[in-house]
Amino acid sequence: MTINKSKNKTINYNFKNGLRLVYDNNNDKLTTIRIFFKVGSITEQENEAGISHLIEHLIFKGSKNTEFNTSYKLSRYFDERGAFINAYTDKDATCYYVKGNSDYAHDLINGLGHILKEPNFHKADFLKEKNVVLEELRGDNDDPEFKIYKMIEEIVYKEHKLSRPIIGSIDTIKSITLEQVKKYYEQYYCIENMVISVCSDLSFSTIKNYINSSPFLNFNKSCIIEEKQTPFIPSIQEKYQLHFINDDVVQTYITISFPVASFNGLEKFGFYIIENYLTGTMSSRLFMELREKRGLSYSVSSNYSGYNDVGSFTISTSVDSNRVIEAISVIFTEIKKLIKNGISKSEIEYLKKNINARYSVVKEDSAQVTDFNGTNVLLGITPPINLAEVPKYITELEDNFINQLPKSYFINKNMAMVVLGNLNKDDKNNIQKYVEKHI
Repeated sequence: MTINKSKNKTINYNFKNGLRLVYDNNNDKLTTIRIFFKVGSITEQENEAGISHLIEHLIFKGSKNTEFNTSYKLSRYFDERGAFINAYTDKDATCYYVKGNSDYAHDLINGLGHILKEPNFHKADFLKEKNVVLEELRGDNDDPEFKIYKMIEEIVYKEHKLSRPIIGSIDTIKSITLEQVKKYYEQYYCIENMVISVCSDLSFSTIKNYINSSPFLNFNKSCIIEEKQTPFIPSIQEKYQLHFINDDVVQTYITISFPVASFNGLEKFGFYIIENYLTGTMSSRLFMELREKRGLSYSVSSNYSGYNDVGSFTISTSVDSNRVIEAISVIFTEIKKLIKNGISKSEIEYLKKNINARYSVVKEDSAQVTDFNGTNVLLGITPPINLAEVPKYITELEDNFINQLPKSYFINKNMAMVVLGNLNKDDKNNIQKYVEKHI
């Protein structure tokens, strides 16, 4: 067994069978438990796209254990203890989590262990849940933001598995069989592919003992993974990509994205600062220019997303259909200023102060602590840190390092841009001409 303690209150522990636990302490009588598996849309074959997310749904249909053998019994077990239970699937991970009163922490760990170790996978539940996922997908396909991000990822990540939607497609969900589900579960739900992340007022030794007596120690030790992941290799793009989506909406949605650095390294911390500079506060550049000065938009966001081989930096807003070019002009202008002039020393100090103050609040949220810590351990993100250590890395970033990032990554020919709206031919031509001239 191995115990590694950080300078903060986080403990990384390996059980004798290789199961990994990352533990953090909080002051409230509250325990949050997250169970991570290194499986998501990038581990899927093309003909089974969406299977990771489908399994996430099926886990909640019941376990072979009689106490959890229906979705009703499973729900009642956690409801009786006043606990909140849910799950999510990402491109590179699937997470199941529960949050509740620490008096029931042992029960919550045992409950999660039983439903994850012994899923029923009954055919009737499988067929019913496929329909549920299909309805979820149809709802997504009615959502302008889902449509626009789906296309942005297809452009930025080209034909790599990262370009696929996590939920899959109607065709693949319909074609997935119960036998595929069972095989896929056996491939990826094992100890070497799992991390448990806990934040609790209970002691580390108490949590460790609870896990020791839970079904988690009885998972298969090794997975049967047939194919290693294909690294992302950026394709040579000679020119920016501009695409349009016709949709019967009132506003027009604008999204601009650039491929950037992966989550391994210090670049991600620099992009957190750039996020904050552009859209992170009510005094940020694009918020002031788009909303406060011009009344162009209700909201604007920017987001860094990182994966093992690549990341993306994306800016999004929505505006009146008659003011699309004006909004694009504002965004282009701020990107050009950022590349040419960088962020001033005093502004960087302000942004660091703001981010670090936010993290002082975030690190008290057990849900965010367990999510950040568990994801970092599961994916082997470098440098290996816990949530409480983020401000240290933000503070130590040099100004030149931060200001070099837009110069290195916000390159015109690498830009992907999608405009979604009720657009006629003239609208598209005018936007195309403006982008061609001003990019």
